[in-house]
Amino acid sequence: MGRSYVKLDGVEKLKKAFLQKAKLEPAKAILRQNGAEMHQKAQRYAPVDTGDLQRSISLQFVDDGCSALVEASVNYAGYVEYGTRKMAAQPYLRPALAEQKVQLQADLQKIL
Repeated sequence: MGRSYVKLDGVEKLKKAFLQKAKLEPAKAILRQNGAEMHQKAQRYAPVDTGDLQRSISLQFVDDGCSALVEASVNYAGYVEYGTRKMAAQPYLRPALAEQKVQLQADLQKIL
């Protein structure tokens, strides 16, 4: 199954709106902050046995800083997130995303 990741997306619509109203820097700063918070939450929510999963969770900024990518790189990350027929799911990325999404939307509304 391999890697498991979540990408905060929807930036294309934001780019168009911000190009008409303001520069992208305020939005990029908000995305950097929210990406860092989501990264911390995903690490906090990850189940810990050896700690490898938790340590494998990384944060990257892509699309010229307009997208944040939180990714777990151990080969079993997807199995933990979604479970298998023999093991119940122990989500850590999806809850972090759901929680951070609310904050990201609120933060972006402030600068619109």
